[in-house]
Amino acid sequence: MPDFALSHTVTLILITVIVSFIAFQNQNIMNRLIFWPPAMQRGQFDRFITHGFVHADGTHLLFNMITLFFFGSIIEAFYRQYFYDLGFALFYLGGLIAAIIPSYLQHKNDARWASLGASGAVSAVLFAYILFEPWKLIFVFFIPVPAII
Repeated sequence: MPDFALSHTVTLILITVIVSFIAFQNQNIMNRLIFWPPAMQRGQFDRFITHGFVHADGTHLLFNMITLFFFGSIIEAFYRQYFYDLGFALFYLGGLIAAIIPSYLQHKNDARWASLGASGAVSAVLFAYILFEPWKLIFVFFIPVPAII
């Protein structure tokens, strides 16, 4: 029997792509998942997580998922080594929440402000990579540079 186990990185990418494409087609779903302060005041705290699974457009989605793909598996291996199987998923979700808190505090009374996308969590993954592998080369617009720069 073949092993169909997926890494957490690939699973997060698949979920994010599927949810984003569904939300692209259905504005009601998009509106329900985005981070919007008035919804928080109504107790919809799940938006601290759900906003990371919808994106503004295909380009936004593509850049986030490419970055997550290339750096996620490396950080996932580190977290699995020290924190067992759910370490990376918890790190990713924690990055998603931690990244939105300053914006939420700044805009919590602004009904015209909303946020979406996984950029906060993806940035957490990228910066974790830089922290753990500062002298490894990364490619910025196809130019190899040390991660620490």
